[in-house]
Amino acid sequence: MNITIIDNPTDGLVCLWHDDECYAECLQCNIKNTSCLICFVNLSNGDFEISNKFCNCSCQIHMCSSTFMLNLMHDIMTRSMLNGLETLSNLKHMCMKSLMKNLTVLNTLIDVERAILREIMNTPFPEESKDFYFKDLALRVVKINFTNQNNNQFQIKAPERGLPVKVWIPEEAFEDVPEEKRRAAVVMYQSAEHLLAYTNNNLVSTVIRIEVTNERPVLLSCPLKIHFTTNNISSEMFAPTCQYFNDYDKKGWDSQGCINAVYKDDSNTMECTWNHMTPFAILMTLYFKVPSVTWNILTYISYIGSGLSIFFTAASIISFIITRKWRVDQSSSIHASLNAALFLLNVSFMLSEWAASMHQEALCICVAVAMQYGLLSSFTWMAIEAVHLYLVLIRVFKSYFRHYIAKLSMVGWGVPLVLVVVPLTLKDIYPVYGSISMTMKDNNQTNHLCWIMKPIFMYGMNLTYFSIIFLLNHGILCTVAVQIWRLRRSDPIAKRTLGCKDVLTLLGFTCLLGSTWGLSFLSNSDTSYVILYLFCIFNTLQGFLIFLWICGKAKKQRQDAASTIWSIENSRVHLKNV
Repeated sequence: MNITIIDNPTDGLVCLWHDDECYAECLQCNIKNTSCLICFVNLSNGDFEISNKFCNCSCQIHMCSSTFMLNLMHDIMTRSMLNGLETLSNLKHMCMKSLMKNLTVLNTLIDVERAILREIMNTPFPEESKDFYFKDLALRVVKINFTNQNNNQFQIKAPERGLPVKVWIPEEAFEDVPEEKRRAAVVMYQSAEHLLAYTNNNLVSTVIRIEVTNERPVLLSCPLKIHFTTNNISSEMFAPTCQYFNDYDKKGWDSQGCINAVYKDDSNTMECTWNHMTPFAILMTLYFKVPSVTWNILTYISYIGSGLSIFFTAASIISFIITRKWRVDQSSSIHASLNAALFLLNVSFMLSEWAASMHQEALCICVAVAMQYGLLSSFTWMAIEAVHLYLVLIRVFKSYFRHYIAKLSMVGWGVPLVLVVVPLTLKDIYPVYGSISMTMKDNNQTNHLCWIMKPIFMYGMNLTYFSIIFLLNHGILCTVAVQIWRLRRSDPIAKRTLGCKDVLTLLGFTCLLGSTWGLSFLSNSDTSYVILYLFCIFNTLQGFLIFLWICGKAKKQRQDAASTIWSIENSRVHLKNV
């Protein structure tokens, strides 16, 4: 058995059973030179110290299984408060990776930690305030007295652990509590990995928890004020936002209840005012450079457009299957595949915010992967539409290939699959898909989506991929436009018409080839709201517009067929008369 136990002053206790996490409690150690067990020695003052020699210890070693961790937390609740919190701290450090893989166990740990902290807060002591220091957090409990306070706000200086924080608690939070029982606890986390497991945003301040005598959250008309000191922030894509951790219902970080947020660049400080009390922190979230009103309008437009596209792309696919056009019409098969990709993209987009609100990592990753696959597949099938258009209108007589649709399907569905699955296999090393937060320009409103978490990957993959396809498609579109113009010039009858049908045909091709997605190149300016509106309208309605184009094309084919039949019948009548 090869077990390594390390007491790192920065990371805390680490126990490894080969390469797996384990939990260790060592009570007695006798130094011997013949043992292969490396461990820490339990000193008389209760601290742990690494032994540089081989030693044979009386240790209890447990694998970090869900069953063991739940049983240990149940046992912690029967111990003394201080000992229980120390044990919980060791569990977090030794089994953190295992905890993050099981949200049920992690939720239980957060509930147990909060219960212990509240028990410590309600324990009688003679002093006006008392501090408790543990390996990963510091706790200050204060007796509340508003006699000498101004503006009905009680200021509490947080214990010294991490970046400085100041707190002002309103008297309203203690209205239903007898004066002799009024207490508040301020917890400063040196390590809050168990809380940050619920977000992919970067932390730029100390995580702080505020508890008062009331058991349930109190909605405050007079707000709670917190003054954070942050790390140095220099980013144009991300902005600091006031966030709280909901540890009552669906656990996770959110900005709901933040009344005001003011960040000062010169002093690296941020002041947040809230109408409730829970754990708080400053997190870096994606900065969306439009007002919240514009965001809400764009959201409504996107949902309406996506809803229409979902309905009409599904109608196109069902019509294609019922009429069995795949047997005779290659173009219809390609249109149906493009519709299927757009259907997947729009459905996953509609589910994105809902999946993020569920706080289920696996569900969020599935929706993000589906949306990325739908997006890349849509781009790929747009490129295939362009290539097929080139073969049909330009090459004409040299466009026969064996198993043509099967080969196109391998490209249209296979290439995006590879591009999506490869990053997914590296999620433990470099997680790409998950929940992201976007902050509005004019307030602290934060919206959560299931999408790509790494902006570098998103722009590097999607923008590069689309740019190549955009150039290919529009090179072919220009070639087709020139060919149509040449054909009309060579037709003396066509010269006398305005060419409206040709213009409509080219507009239909721009829809098939995804020209409107090119508006993304123009939407980087803070004032390009018109571009954003056009981008949302045309691209969410793409499935609906393709349906209209296909219907118009089918109508024209029926008219041409009817005209042909009419011409044949007239010829027959003419021959009979002769």
